[in-house]
Amino acid sequence: MTATIHLTTHDLRHLIDLDTDASGRLSPASVTADRDRIAAALMVALPLTVGPAAATCTGALADLSIVGLDRVQVRLSYRCPPPIDSLQLRSGLFRGSDYAYQLHAHAVFASGEASALLDPQHNHATLEPPPRARPWLLPVLVALIAIGLAGALLVWWRGRRSAAPPG
Repeated sequence: MTATIHLTTHDLRHLIDLDTDASGRLSPASVTADRDRIAAALMVALPLTVGPAAATCTGALADLSIVGLDRVQVRLSYRCPPPIDSLQLRSGLFRGSDYAYQLHAHAVFASGEASALLDPQHNHATLEPPPRARPWLLPVLVALIAIGLAGALLVWWRGRRSAAPPG
C-alpha cells in the first residue's frame, strides 16, 4: 500500500520543527536534510493495521519532494503481514480547520485495487479488496446468449419455411 500525503508548510511545522533559521519559512534544504525525521513522524502519525487482529504494517519513505512554494509531498510505502482481508488507516495528523493536508491511500490486493482520501475532517478509512471475479461467469453468459440466438434463428427459419409457397 502507498500513502501520498500533501502537507502545507504550516502543517509540516506543527508536525516537526524544521524552521532552523527561525524565519517562519521552510527552506528546501531543511526539508531535504530532515527527510528521515519527517518520514518517521508521519509513520507514527499514520499507523496502518491489517484485519481484525490489527497487525501492524511496516512503513518506509518512498519519496519526499517540495511542490510549489508552500507544499511538501511525501509518499510512504507499507508492507503488511498476510492474510490481508482489510486495511485500517487512522490518521493521527492534525484535526481542525487550521490544517489543509490531504492523504491519498492506495492499496493493491490480489483481486484488485482500493483507494481512500483522508483529510483533517475525515481521519480514518478501511480499504478492502474488491470481490474476486468469477472466471466461469463470462463463458456461461456467452453460452446463454448463443443458445438464445440459435433459438431465435430457428424460429425465424421455421416461420420463413412455413410462409413460403409450396413448390
